[in-house]
Amino acid sequence: MNFGQMKALIANYLSRDDIGSVSGIFINLAQKRIEREHNWKCMEKRQTTSTSDAYISIPPRFKEHKSLMIFEGGRYYSLMKTSYDHALSVYPLESDSRGMPLIFATVQATNEFLVRPTPDKVYNYDLYYYQYTAELTEDTDTNWWTDVAWDVLLYASLGESAPYLMADERLITWKALYDVAVARLKSVERAEEFSGAQFIRPGGVVY
Repeated sequence: MNFGQMKALIANYLSRDDIGSVSGIFINLAQKRIEREHNWKCMEKRQTTSTSDAYISIPPRFKEHKSLMIFEGGRYYSLMKTSYDHALSVYPLESDSRGMPLIFATVQATNEFLVRPTPDKVYNYDLYYYQYTAELTEDTDTNWWTDVAWDVLLYASLGESAPYLMADERLITWKALYDVAVARLKSVERAEEFSGAQFIRPGGVVY
């Protein structure tokens, strides 16, 4: 299903042919709300960077990191997330505190990560993170939500429409349908995450 079809579906559900492009606003507001509420697998991204700089640019539409690692000598080393103030209190001097970075912090003002200690050479970084999905603009646009979980996006969009249309009495209905669709999607993602996995109990028993 594409953006144009989603807009038409919303108009049909609301029995309103006069909302036109406004339904597109509902869809994009809903998409952002869905992704603010939960970190979905479709939002997972990976970026690799090689630099000797103390600052690493944060990717566009970044929401939250999963891990930041350095690949060195054939193995990965995880960097610990901390606050900017703490990073500078532990390693206050950029020129004197050099070595393989151990911690990192977000610099909101410049949309960067600060790594400390200051790198003493070029390091290979592996960033796993959650990224907000780009807004839909053209009627032919599609994304993971419109292709795979359009029901979640639909009910969230209908919920966004209620205040605008002054139909607050429908919020309970749309929220109930949305909650069911979200719970179903979370269940699918949990099942997929552990599908085929083996777990070892204490004592070495695999189940």
